[in-house]
Amino acid sequence: MGGETLAAPKKSRRVASVEFWRFLFTVLVCLYHFEIFFPKRKLFLSGSSAVEFFFVLAGFTIAMSAAHKMERQIEPVTTRQAHLAALDFVKKKVLAIWPVVILWILLWVLTTDKTMMMGQSRLEMLLNREWELLFMVGTPFGFNNGYAPNVPMWFLTCLIVMGYIYTFAIRRFYDGTRFIAPVLGVMLYIYFGLSATSTLDHNIQVGFTTAGMVKGAAEMAFGITLYQVYEYLSKKNWNIPMRVVLSIVELFAIFRFFQLTIGAAVSLDNYRRIIYIMLIILTSFLNLTPLTRVFNHKFSQLLGKISLAMYISHYTLISLWFNWLFKLKSELMTKLNTSKSAEMLYHFLQRTGGYDEKLRKIPMTIKDAVLYMLLVLVVSIVITLVIELARRCIRDIIKSVRENRAAEAEAAAIAAARAAAIAPEPVGTGVENTTEEVTRGK
Repeated sequence: MGGETLAAPKKSRRVASVEFWRFLFTVLVCLYHFEIFFPKRKLFLSGSSAVEFFFVLAGFTIAMSAAHKMERQIEPVTTRQAHLAALDFVKKKVLAIWPVVILWILLWVLTTDKTMMMGQSRLEMLLNREWELLFMVGTPFGFNNGYAPNVPMWFLTCLIVMGYIYTFAIRRFYDGTRFIAPVLGVMLYIYFGLSATSTLDHNIQVGFTTAGMVKGAAEMAFGITLYQVYEYLSKKNWNIPMRVVLSIVELFAIFRFFQLTIGAAVSLDNYRRIIYIMLIILTSFLNLTPLTRVFNHKFSQLLGKISLAMYISHYTLISLWFNWLFKLKSELMTKLNTSKSAEMLYHFLQRTGGYDEKLRKIPMTIKDAVLYMLLVLVVSIVITLVIELARRCIRDIIKSVRENRAAEAEAAAIAAARAAAIAPEPVGTGVENTTEEVTRGK
């Protein structure tokens, strides 16, 4: 039984367990940014390293897409074809991101309290969002020394820029890019680590660009390298002992990542985590372990669908959450002696918002994290549903227009056919009649 050989894992472009991890790493990013606003920090001092998951995954999927296309490629890929493939990558990302950004901007501008507008009108707030729409956050043009309107957008900017470069490179020079990816990843990571003044800072300038762009280039190169490992392992026949070993490796990678993340300060450990992130992605795509099979479910796909809205909206929701919490506490205090429900809710909200009942500074509590994440989830679900509904309406309208045009064209063709069928036969010309008469005379 122990030596039984099982079928190799089936290659798949979309694995639900990866969507689960996409959601979970988005939650880590949300909580990391949320805790920054607390007077004392304790849990996610270096939680920004969770964004490494998204860069590695992006490089992995770019390599996977290129590999699938190269299997059907007969002629060498031209520069123009590689450029069009890279533009297609950018187009798909922009069309996925723009609706979320636009809807988030509208919701944020409409719901922001006047006390948080810093003297700006709603129109001025709306006009100051061009850096997000142009994907300039995180660049020397759009970051403004770290005070961008929506800081997390820097990752999406890097994703668009580096995604174009790597998609073009791997489509135009497939074998060369696969060969140089591991070397490039290591060299860029060394350069990033030696040049950044603070580990994992993305906003400081490194050479002619920013540290975040160098970091994204390095980790997407690691993703391309990781796909080559997956490609090799996916062709193997996995017996039960090998799957047991893989399960142990997966559990160890998950344990070590969270051990180096929760409660850990910024240090060289941030660089070590990328190895465990790569192992989590690899085991997810291999889809051979019991844990991966559990996560490989439709529910994980639903969680993955709201991850983008969570990432884009969570940062500005922090200030809204704190403002709402302090206002609610103030209102409840005035009703403590007259309302039992107000008293119960007030006691429930004690020790939230970074201060205890005696106004002493305290770290983020589980209650803080749960309430904030509920707000992020609700807003993200609403944004995702509205966008999906709008897309369905647009698709239905386009489909209806096409069907109407097809029906009109069919009706016109039928009318033309009927008109041709009932039309009188043409009268012969004089020449034809003369010829016919001559023939009869003969």
